[in-house]
Amino acid sequence: MEKIAIERLVREVLLDLGVSKDQVLLTDRLTNDLKVTSDDLSFVYTRNLEEKLNINIPPNEWDHVETVGDTIDLLYKYTR
Repeated sequence: MEKIAIERLVREVLLDLGVSKDQVLLTDRLTNDLKVTSDDLSFVYTRNLEEKLNINIPPNEWDHVETVGDTIDLLYKYTR
C-alpha cells in the first residue's frame, strides 16, 4: 500500500475519534497536539487501523509511535 493511502486512512480514523483540527500535520503528536486519549489510542486508534489494513502489529511497536508521521511509517512497514 502506498504511503499516501495510509495517510488518508490515518486521517480518517482520527476524524472518527473526534479530532477536529482543520489540518492534521505529520508532526502532530497524537496525545499532546491532537488530544487523543491514551485509551482511544490503545483500544480504538491502533485496532481500527490494523483492522482496516488487515495486519497485526506487535504492541511494543506501537510504544514508539508519538506522531501522525510515526503512525504512517509503522503501518507502511507492515503493509509492504
